Amino acid sequence: MIWKISTHSHQPRSILCARAAPILKGFVSPEAELQWIMAEIKRLQQEKAYQIGDFALLYRHIMPYKDMISRILSSQRMSLGEITKEPITYFGNQIKYTTFHSAKGLEFKVVFIVGVTDGQFVPKDDWTLEGDELEDYLEREKRLLYVAMTRARDCLYLTYSRGQPSRFLEPIPTGYLKR
Repeated sequence: MIWKISTHSHQPRSILCARAAPILKGFVSPEAELQWIMAEIKRLQQEKAYQIGDFALLYRHIMPYKDMISRILSSQRMSLGEITKEPITYFGNQIKYTTFHSAKGLEFKVVFIVGVTDGQFVPKDDWTLEGDELEDYLEREKRLLYVAMTRARDCLYLTYSRGQPSRFLEPIPTGYLKR
């Protein structure tokens, strides 16, 4: 279980974020989502003294985020590095970005999970899934999102656009996620 109540405080805390509950934030477009993330990274660097290499942006599907992240963050002269299968890409003083799968086993101080919009975790290649097959697929997708959420050591941000937040976040108790 990834949620617990701290015995030292009356405030609920998540083991996903040592200092505060994860933050869920919605936007009108993926571009607005990434613009806000860019501003939040700058704020965290100034106010909390995080280094550029402390940040990671994770996404489930490459489209539309991979190209947008590269374009928007690079236009602001932010050092950016895509994590690939090559271990050398895990390190360095740059903002990392990658898919949920590529982030397995890695840890970052601050993680932004983008595109946590309901309907984004449906089967892209087989729209005929139904019944138990669909339930099994959705359970795997939910577990994958939760694995991505545990990549954050200090702070976790979940962002979505053009819709509602993922139904996978509904089981998270009130107070454990800043909405």
